[in-house]
Amino acid sequence: MKKIWTGVCLAILCCILTGFPARISAASTAGGLSIVPTICVFNTADESFRQDLGTTSVPFSSSQSGTYNSFCFRLRNDGNAACRISTSYVLINGGERLGWSEFSLEPGQSTLLHVFSQNMKKLGAGIYRVELYLNGSLVCAQYFSLIRNWANTVSLPDSSQTLSYRPSSRAPYIAYYPDFAGVDGVTAYSVDFIAEYQPKGTYLCTCNWWLNDSALKKKYASVDMQGASGYCGFQVLGDGTHVAIMSLWDIYCRDSSGNQTTIRGKLVYPDVGIGSSSFDNEGNGVHCLTPYDWKAGHPYRMLLQQERAGNGNVMLTMWACDLETMVWTRLISYDLGMTDAYIQSAACFLEDFLSQDGSLRSMELCNFRVLDRKTGRWKPILKGSFAQNYDYPGSYAFGADGGEFWCITTALQGIWKNPADHMRFQVSEYDPSNPF
Repeated sequence: MKKIWTGVCLAILCCILTGFPARISAASTAGGLSIVPTICVFNTADESFRQDLGTTSVPFSSSQSGTYNSFCFRLRNDGNAACRISTSYVLINGGERLGWSEFSLEPGQSTLLHVFSQNMKKLGAGIYRVELYLNGSLVCAQYFSLIRNWANTVSLPDSSQTLSYRPSSRAPYIAYYPDFAGVDGVTAYSVDFIAEYQPKGTYLCTCNWWLNDSALKKKYASVDMQGASGYCGFQVLGDGTHVAIMSLWDIYCRDSSGNQTTIRGKLVYPDVGIGSSSFDNEGNGVHCLTPYDWKAGHPYRMLLQQERAGNGNVMLTMWACDLETMVWTRLISYDLGMTDAYIQSAACFLEDFLSQDGSLRSMELCNFRVLDRKTGRWKPILKGSFAQNYDYPGSYAFGADGGEFWCITTALQGIWKNPADHMRFQVSEYDPSNPF
Protein backbone atom coordinates (compact mmCIF):
# COMPACT_ATOMS: atom_id res chain seq x y z
CA MET A 1 0.00 0.00 0.00
CA LYS A 2 1.27 3.48 -0.83
CA LYS A 3 2.12 6.05 1.79
CA ILE A 4 -0.61 8.70 2.00
CA TRP A 5 -0.30 11.55 4.49
CA THR A 6 -3.71 12.91 5.34
CA GLY A 7 -5.01 15.73 7.46
CA VAL A 8 -6.43 14.71 10.83
CA CYS A 9 -10.02 15.54 11.75
CA LEU A 10 -9.83 17.94 14.70
CA ALA A 11 -13.55 18.12 15.46
CA ILE A 12 -14.33 17.96 19.16
CA LEU A 13 -16.78 15.11 19.77
CA CYS A 14 -19.31 15.70 22.51
CA CYS A 15 -20.74 12.19 22.57
CA ILE A 16 -19.75 9.68 25.25
CA LEU A 17 -17.30 7.08 24.00
CA THR A 18 -18.62 3.54 23.93
CA GLY A 19 -16.89 0.23 23.54
CA PHE A 20 -13.93 -1.29 25.34
CA PRO A 21 -10.92 1.04 25.25
CA ALA A 22 -7.81 -0.52 23.81
CA ARG A 23 -4.81 -0.80 26.08
CA ILE A 24 -2.02 1.71 25.56
CA SER A 25 1.48 0.30 25.67
CA ALA A 26 3.67 1.27 28.58
CA ALA A 27 6.18 2.86 26.19
CA SER A 28 3.58 5.15 24.66
CA THR A 29 4.24 8.89 24.85
CA ALA A 30 0.53 9.52 24.41
CA GLY A 31 -0.26 9.21 28.11
CA GLY A 32 -3.84 9.90 29.20
CA LEU A 33 -5.40 8.84 25.89
CA SER A 34 -8.18 6.30 25.55
CA ILE A 35 -8.44 4.61 22.18
CA VAL A 36 -11.49 2.88 20.68
CA PRO A 37 -11.14 1.01 17.36
CA THR A 38 -14.24 1.26 15.17
CA ILE A 39 -15.41 1.33 11.57
CA CYS A 40 -17.04 4.54 10.35
CA VAL A 41 -18.77 5.71 7.19
CA PHE A 42 -17.30 8.70 5.30
CA ASN A 43 -18.21 10.60 2.16
CA THR A 44 -15.95 9.55 -0.68
CA ALA A 45 -15.83 13.00 -2.29
CA ASP A 46 -14.61 15.08 0.65
CA GLU A 47 -13.74 12.52 3.40
CA SER A 48 -16.33 14.04 5.74
CA PHE A 49 -17.67 11.89 8.59
CA ARG A 50 -21.12 10.36 8.22
CA GLN A 51 -21.64 7.62 10.83
CA ASP A 52 -19.90 5.52 13.47
CA LEU A 53 -20.95 1.90 12.92
CA GLY A 54 -19.77 0.90 16.41
CA THR A 55 -18.18 -2.34 15.26
CA THR A 56 -14.96 -3.65 13.72
CA SER A 57 -16.68 -6.07 11.30
CA VAL A 58 -18.79 -4.81 8.39
CA PRO A 59 -19.75 -5.80 4.84
CA PHE A 60 -17.02 -5.14 2.32
CA SER A 61 -18.66 -2.10 0.73
CA SER A 62 -21.00 0.56 2.09
CA SER A 63 -24.69 0.36 1.29
CA GLN A 64 -24.87 4.16 0.96
CA SER A 65 -24.11 5.69 -2.42
CA GLY A 66 -21.09 8.00 -2.43
CA THR A 67 -19.73 6.69 0.87
CA TYR A 68 -17.20 4.12 2.04
CA ASN A 69 -16.32 2.26 5.22
CA SER A 70 -13.02 3.07 6.91
CA PHE A 71 -10.83 1.59 9.63
CA CYS A 72 -10.75 4.17 12.43
CA PHE A 73 -9.34 4.87 15.87
CA ARG A 74 -11.23 7.28 18.11
CA LEU A 75 -8.89 9.09 20.52
CA ARG A 76 -9.91 10.96 23.65
CA ASN A 77 -7.69 12.90 26.03
CA ASP A 78 -8.73 11.80 29.52
CA GLY A 79 -5.76 13.48 31.17
CA ASN A 80 -5.38 16.88 32.80
CA ALA A 81 -2.94 18.36 30.31
CA ALA A 82 -2.86 18.91 26.58
CA CYS A 83 -1.55 15.96 24.57
CA ARG A 84 0.70 16.73 21.61
CA ILE A 85 0.85 14.09 18.85
CA SER A 86 3.80 14.85 16.57
CA THR A 87 3.63 11.61 14.56
CA SER A 88 0.69 9.28 14.02
CA TYR A 89 0.20 6.50 11.52
CA VAL A 90 -1.25 3.03 11.02
CA LEU A 91 0.14 -0.14 9.44
CA ILE A 92 -2.36 -2.46 7.76
CA ASN A 93 -1.00 -6.02 7.80
CA GLY A 94 2.46 -4.59 8.41
CA GLY A 95 2.40 -2.54 5.19
CA GLU A 96 3.55 1.01 4.56
CA ARG A 97 2.78 3.88 6.89
CA LEU A 98 -0.54 5.66 6.42
CA GLY A 99 -0.17 8.77 8.52
CA TRP A 100 -1.64 12.08 9.58
CA SER A 101 -0.24 15.55 10.33
CA GLU A 102 0.61 16.84 13.81
CA PHE A 103 -2.20 17.70 16.19
CA SER A 104 -2.96 18.41 19.84
CA LEU A 105 -5.81 17.29 22.06
CA GLU A 106 -6.86 19.40 25.03
CA PRO A 107 -8.26 17.63 28.12
CA GLY A 108 -11.68 16.17 27.30
CA GLN A 109 -11.23 16.55 23.54
CA SER A 110 -11.62 13.71 21.04
CA THR A 111 -10.58 13.08 17.46
CA LEU A 112 -11.05 10.39 14.87
CA LEU A 113 -8.15 8.99 12.83
CA HIS A 114 -9.33 7.18 9.71
CA VAL A 115 -7.87 5.57 6.59
CA PHE A 116 -8.81 7.55 3.48
CA SER A 117 -10.79 6.12 0.58
CA GLN A 118 -7.84 5.84 -1.82
CA ASN A 119 -6.26 3.33 0.58
CA MET A 120 -9.41 1.53 1.70
CA LYS A 121 -10.40 0.81 -1.90
CA LYS A 122 -7.22 -1.22 -2.33
CA LEU A 123 -8.45 -3.73 0.23
CA GLY A 124 -10.66 -6.68 -0.63
CA ALA A 125 -12.76 -8.79 1.69
CA GLY A 126 -10.71 -10.24 4.53
CA ILE A 127 -9.48 -9.89 8.10
CA TYR A 128 -6.82 -7.22 8.64
CA ARG A 129 -4.53 -6.42 11.55
CA VAL A 130 -4.28 -2.63 11.93
CA GLU A 131 -1.66 -1.15 14.24
CA LEU A 132 -1.79 2.43 15.48
CA TYR A 133 1.46 4.26 16.30
CA LEU A 134 1.54 7.56 18.18
CA ASN A 135 4.76 9.49 18.78
CA GLY A 136 6.79 6.49 17.64
CA SER A 137 5.12 3.89 19.87
CA LEU A 138 2.62 1.14 19.11
CA VAL A 139 -0.41 2.02 21.22
CA CYS A 140 -3.17 -0.18 19.79
CA ALA A 141 -3.58 -3.20 17.49
CA GLN A 142 -7.01 -4.30 16.30
CA TYR A 143 -8.39 -6.80 13.80
CA PHE A 144 -10.88 -5.29 11.36
CA SER A 145 -13.04 -7.47 9.10
CA LEU A 146 -14.45 -6.64 5.68
CA ILE A 147 -17.05 -9.35 5.17
CA ARG A 148 -17.53 -10.63 1.63
CA ASN A 149 -20.50 -9.32 -0.32
CA TRP A 150 -21.73 -12.66 -1.60
CA ALA A 151 -24.24 -11.09 -3.99
CA ASN A 152 -21.31 -9.43 -5.79
CA THR A 153 -19.30 -12.67 -5.82
CA VAL A 154 -21.88 -15.18 -7.07
CA SER A 155 -25.58 -15.03 -7.91
CA LEU A 156 -27.60 -16.08 -4.88
CA PRO A 157 -30.83 -18.13 -4.95
CA ASP A 158 -33.85 -16.24 -3.70
CA SER A 159 -35.41 -17.09 -0.36
CA SER A 160 -38.48 -18.76 -1.91
CA GLN A 161 -36.24 -21.38 -3.51
CA THR A 162 -34.41 -22.27 -0.32
CA LEU A 163 -37.55 -22.28 1.82
CA SER A 164 -39.53 -24.55 -0.49
CA TYR A 165 -36.78 -26.98 -1.44
CA ARG A 166 -36.04 -30.10 0.60
CA PRO A 167 -33.08 -32.00 -0.86
CA SER A 168 -32.86 -35.77 -0.71
CA SER A 169 -29.10 -35.65 -0.24
CA ARG A 170 -26.38 -33.44 1.18
CA ALA A 171 -25.15 -30.22 -0.32
CA PRO A 172 -21.68 -30.43 -1.92
CA TYR A 173 -18.71 -31.09 0.34
CA ILE A 174 -15.92 -28.61 -0.49
CA ALA A 175 -12.33 -29.13 0.66
CA TYR A 176 -9.48 -26.63 0.64
CA TYR A 177 -5.86 -27.84 0.63
CA PRO A 178 -3.27 -25.27 1.83
CA ASP A 179 0.10 -25.59 0.15
CA PHE A 180 2.76 -26.49 2.75
CA ALA A 181 5.64 -26.30 0.24
CA GLY A 182 8.88 -25.32 1.95
CA VAL A 183 7.66 -26.34 5.42
CA ASP A 184 9.31 -29.40 6.99
CA GLY A 185 6.61 -30.41 9.44
CA VAL A 186 4.21 -28.30 11.52
CA THR A 187 3.94 -28.05 15.31
CA ALA A 188 1.30 -25.28 15.38
CA TYR A 189 -1.32 -24.16 12.88
CA SER A 190 -3.46 -21.02 12.77
CA VAL A 191 -6.21 -19.75 10.47
CA ASP A 192 -8.74 -16.91 10.69
CA PHE A 193 -12.27 -17.57 9.46
CA ILE A 194 -15.76 -16.17 8.95
CA ALA A 195 -18.95 -18.15 8.21
CA GLU A 196 -21.65 -15.75 7.13
CA TYR A 197 -24.08 -18.56 6.23
CA GLN A 198 -24.17 -21.38 8.77
CA PRO A 199 -27.51 -23.25 8.88
CA LYS A 200 -28.10 -26.37 10.99
CA GLY A 201 -25.86 -29.19 9.92
CA THR A 202 -22.89 -26.96 9.08
CA TYR A 203 -19.38 -28.22 9.76
CA LEU A 204 -16.59 -25.73 9.07
CA CYS A 205 -13.49 -27.82 9.56
CA THR A 206 -10.52 -25.53 10.14
CA CYS A 207 -7.91 -28.31 10.16
CA ASN A 208 -8.08 -31.90 8.91
CA TRP A 209 -4.55 -33.09 9.57
CA TRP A 210 -2.27 -35.96 8.63
CA LEU A 211 0.49 -36.85 11.10
CA ASN A 212 3.98 -37.87 10.12
CA ASP A 213 4.38 -41.58 10.93
CA SER A 214 8.15 -41.94 10.47
CA ALA A 215 8.80 -42.36 14.22
CA LEU A 216 6.18 -45.11 14.46
CA LYS A 217 7.57 -46.88 11.40
CA LYS A 218 10.94 -47.11 13.11
CA LYS A 219 9.27 -48.94 16.00
CA TYR A 220 6.70 -51.07 14.18
CA ALA A 221 6.69 -53.19 11.05
CA SER A 222 3.46 -51.60 9.79
CA VAL A 223 1.43 -48.50 10.68
CA ASP A 224 -2.19 -47.88 9.63
CA MET A 225 -3.53 -44.36 10.28
CA GLN A 226 -6.89 -45.06 8.58
CA GLY A 227 -6.27 -42.42 5.93
CA ALA A 228 -6.42 -39.32 8.16
CA SER A 229 -5.14 -38.59 11.65
CA GLY A 230 -7.73 -36.15 12.97
CA TYR A 231 -9.73 -33.01 12.44
CA CYS A 232 -11.16 -30.09 14.36
CA GLY A 233 -13.48 -27.19 13.67
CA PHE A 234 -16.89 -25.74 14.37
CA GLN A 235 -20.37 -27.18 13.94
CA VAL A 236 -24.03 -26.17 14.14
CA LEU A 237 -25.97 -29.18 15.41
CA GLY A 238 -29.46 -30.19 14.39
CA ASP A 239 -30.99 -28.37 17.36
CA GLY A 240 -29.06 -25.17 16.57
CA THR A 241 -26.40 -25.63 19.25
CA HIS A 242 -23.02 -24.18 18.24
CA VAL A 243 -20.03 -26.32 19.20
CA ALA A 244 -16.35 -26.95 18.62
CA ILE A 245 -15.26 -30.49 17.77
CA MET A 246 -12.02 -32.46 17.70
CA SER A 247 -11.78 -36.05 16.44
CA LEU A 248 -8.81 -38.45 16.40
CA TRP A 249 -8.62 -41.69 14.43
CA ASP A 250 -7.10 -44.75 16.06
CA ILE A 251 -3.68 -45.79 14.78
CA TYR A 252 -3.07 -49.53 14.29
CA CYS A 253 0.52 -50.72 14.60
CA ARG A 254 1.92 -54.23 14.15
CA ASP A 255 5.34 -55.46 15.17
CA SER A 256 7.46 -57.96 13.24
CA SER A 257 5.74 -60.84 15.07
CA GLY A 258 2.28 -59.70 14.00
CA ASN A 259 1.21 -58.35 17.40
CA GLN A 260 -1.11 -55.34 17.11
CA THR A 261 -0.99 -52.16 19.21
CA THR A 262 -3.82 -49.64 18.96
CA ILE A 263 -2.90 -46.04 19.73
CA ARG A 264 -5.97 -44.08 20.83
CA GLY A 265 -6.05 -40.42 21.90
CA LYS A 266 -7.02 -39.56 25.46
CA LEU A 267 -9.11 -36.50 26.30
CA VAL A 268 -7.21 -34.08 28.56
CA TYR A 269 -9.52 -31.04 28.40
CA PRO A 270 -12.38 -30.49 29.09
CA ASP A 271 -13.09 -33.14 31.72
CA VAL A 272 -16.39 -33.90 30.03
CA GLY A 273 -17.62 -32.46 26.74
CA ILE A 274 -21.23 -32.46 25.63
CA GLY A 275 -20.31 -35.40 23.42
CA SER A 276 -17.06 -37.09 24.41
CA SER A 277 -17.02 -40.64 23.12
CA SER A 278 -15.63 -43.11 20.63
CA PHE A 279 -16.90 -43.39 17.05
CA ASP A 280 -16.98 -46.22 14.55
CA ASN A 281 -18.23 -44.64 11.34
CA GLU A 282 -15.73 -43.44 8.74
CA GLY A 283 -13.11 -45.35 10.72
CA ASN A 284 -12.63 -45.76 14.46
CA GLY A 285 -11.48 -43.26 17.05
CA VAL A 286 -12.52 -40.73 19.68
CA HIS A 287 -14.01 -37.27 19.56
CA CYS A 288 -15.14 -34.44 21.81
CA LEU A 289 -17.75 -31.73 21.26
CA THR A 290 -17.80 -28.69 23.52
CA PRO A 291 -20.05 -25.58 23.44
CA TYR A 292 -18.66 -22.57 21.57
CA ASP A 293 -21.08 -19.89 20.40
CA TRP A 294 -19.46 -18.99 17.08
CA LYS A 295 -21.66 -16.44 15.37
CA ALA A 296 -22.51 -15.88 11.72
CA GLY A 297 -20.47 -13.15 10.02
CA HIS A 298 -18.11 -12.85 13.00
CA PRO A 299 -14.30 -13.15 12.73
CA TYR A 300 -12.48 -15.86 14.66
CA ARG A 301 -9.05 -17.45 14.81
CA MET A 302 -8.46 -21.15 15.34
CA LEU A 303 -5.11 -22.21 16.74
CA LEU A 304 -3.99 -25.83 16.90
CA GLN A 305 -0.99 -26.08 19.20
CA GLN A 306 1.32 -29.01 19.86
CA GLU A 307 2.87 -29.34 23.32
CA ARG A 308 4.01 -31.97 25.81
CA ALA A 309 1.63 -33.73 28.16
CA GLY A 310 2.82 -34.56 31.68
CA ASN A 311 3.66 -38.12 30.64
CA GLY A 312 5.87 -36.94 27.78
CA ASN A 313 3.37 -37.67 25.02
CA VAL A 314 2.46 -35.16 22.34
CA MET A 315 -0.70 -33.19 23.17
CA LEU A 316 -2.76 -31.22 20.65
CA THR A 317 -4.81 -28.29 21.94
CA MET A 318 -7.45 -26.43 19.98
CA TRP A 319 -7.95 -22.75 20.83
CA ALA A 320 -10.35 -20.13 19.46
CA CYS A 321 -9.99 -16.36 19.57
CA ASP A 322 -12.79 -13.86 19.01
CA LEU A 323 -10.95 -11.34 16.83
CA GLU A 324 -13.21 -8.45 17.85
CA THR A 325 -12.57 -8.83 21.58
CA MET A 326 -9.25 -10.76 21.34
CA VAL A 327 -10.55 -13.18 23.99
CA TRP A 328 -8.94 -16.63 23.73
CA THR A 329 -10.81 -19.80 24.72
CA ARG A 330 -9.22 -23.17 25.28
CA LEU A 331 -11.59 -25.64 23.66
CA ILE A 332 -10.22 -29.19 23.52
CA SER A 333 -6.94 -30.98 24.30
CA TYR A 334 -6.02 -34.57 23.46
CA ASP A 335 -3.02 -36.68 24.45
CA LEU A 336 -2.12 -38.38 21.14
CA GLY A 337 -0.70 -41.44 22.90
CA MET A 338 2.75 -41.13 21.30
CA THR A 339 5.94 -39.27 22.14
CA ASP A 340 6.96 -38.13 18.65
CA ALA A 341 4.52 -36.76 16.07
CA TYR A 342 3.90 -33.67 13.99
CA ILE A 343 1.52 -32.49 11.28
CA GLN A 344 2.86 -33.00 7.76
CA SER A 345 -0.18 -31.83 5.74
CA ALA A 346 -3.70 -30.55 6.30
CA ALA A 347 -6.98 -29.52 4.70
CA CYS A 348 -10.08 -27.52 5.57
CA PHE A 349 -13.62 -28.32 4.47
CA LEU A 350 -17.20 -27.08 4.50
CA GLU A 351 -19.76 -29.84 5.00
CA ASP A 352 -23.52 -30.31 5.20
CA PHE A 353 -23.72 -33.25 7.59
CA LEU A 354 -27.52 -33.07 7.72
CA SER A 355 -30.00 -32.86 4.84
CA GLN A 356 -32.66 -30.50 6.17
CA ASP A 357 -32.96 -27.75 3.57
CA GLY A 358 -31.30 -26.08 0.62
CA SER A 359 -29.78 -23.24 2.62
CA LEU A 360 -26.52 -21.53 1.75
CA ARG A 361 -23.29 -22.33 3.56
CA SER A 362 -20.15 -20.23 3.28
CA MET A 363 -16.54 -20.28 4.44
CA GLU A 364 -13.98 -17.47 4.34
CA LEU A 365 -10.42 -18.36 5.34
CA CYS A 366 -7.71 -15.75 5.99
CA ASN A 367 -4.21 -15.46 7.42
CA PHE A 368 -3.06 -19.08 7.27
CA ARG A 369 0.12 -19.54 9.29
CA VAL A 370 2.07 -22.64 10.35
CA LEU A 371 4.94 -23.04 12.78
CA ASP A 372 7.80 -24.86 11.07
CA ARG A 373 9.10 -27.53 13.47
CA LYS A 374 12.71 -27.07 12.30
CA THR A 375 13.05 -23.30 12.05
CA GLY A 376 10.68 -22.49 14.94
CA ARG A 377 9.26 -19.66 12.85
CA TRP A 378 5.75 -18.91 11.66
CA LYS A 379 5.28 -19.05 7.91
CA PRO A 380 2.29 -17.66 5.98
CA ILE A 381 0.51 -20.05 3.62
CA LEU A 382 -0.53 -18.05 0.55
CA LYS A 383 -1.40 -20.79 -1.96
CA GLY A 384 -3.81 -23.69 -2.09
CA SER A 385 -6.43 -25.57 -4.08
CA PHE A 386 -10.12 -26.50 -3.79
CA ALA A 387 -11.97 -29.70 -4.67
CA GLN A 388 -15.52 -31.01 -4.38
CA ASN A 389 -15.57 -34.43 -2.72
CA TYR A 390 -18.12 -37.27 -2.76
CA ASP A 391 -20.07 -35.80 -5.71
CA TYR A 392 -23.13 -34.76 -3.71
CA PRO A 393 -25.79 -32.93 -5.76
CA GLY A 394 -26.23 -29.20 -5.53
CA SER A 395 -24.23 -26.12 -6.47
CA TYR A 396 -20.97 -24.65 -5.27
CA ALA A 397 -18.41 -21.98 -6.05
CA PHE A 398 -14.95 -21.22 -4.67
CA GLY A 399 -12.03 -18.91 -5.22
CA ALA A 400 -9.53 -16.50 -3.66
CA ASP A 401 -8.90 -12.78 -3.88
CA GLY A 402 -7.36 -10.09 -1.75
CA GLY A 403 -6.76 -11.66 1.62
CA GLU A 404 -8.97 -14.72 1.68
CA PHE A 405 -9.88 -18.09 0.24
CA TRP A 406 -13.65 -18.61 0.04
CA CYS A 407 -16.33 -21.11 -0.90
CA ILE A 408 -20.14 -21.24 -0.91
CA THR A 409 -22.52 -24.19 -1.31
CA THR A 410 -26.23 -24.96 -1.54
CA ALA A 411 -28.25 -28.14 -2.04
CA LEU A 412 -30.10 -26.40 -4.87
CA GLN A 413 -28.95 -27.49 -8.30
CA GLY A 414 -28.07 -25.31 -11.27
CA ILE A 415 -27.39 -22.11 -9.31
CA TRP A 416 -23.75 -21.67 -10.38
CA LYS A 417 -21.43 -23.12 -12.96
CA ASN A 418 -19.35 -25.33 -10.72
CA PRO A 419 -15.60 -24.62 -11.01
CA ALA A 420 -13.08 -27.33 -11.89
CA ASP A 421 -11.65 -29.36 -9.04
CA HIS A 422 -8.09 -28.78 -7.81
CA MET A 423 -7.90 -25.25 -9.16
CA ARG A 424 -5.01 -23.45 -7.48
CA PHE A 425 -5.39 -20.02 -5.93
CA GLN A 426 -3.21 -17.45 -4.20
CA VAL A 427 -3.89 -14.52 -1.87
CA SER A 428 -1.90 -11.28 -1.77
CA GLU A 429 -2.93 -9.78 1.59
CA TYR A 430 -2.00 -11.48 4.87
CA ASP A 431 -1.13 -10.72 8.48
CA PRO A 432 2.63 -11.29 8.93
CA SER A 433 2.62 -11.14 12.74
CA ASN A 434 2.64 -14.15 15.07
CA PRO A 435 -0.93 -15.37 15.69
CA PHE A 436 -0.70 -15.10 19.51
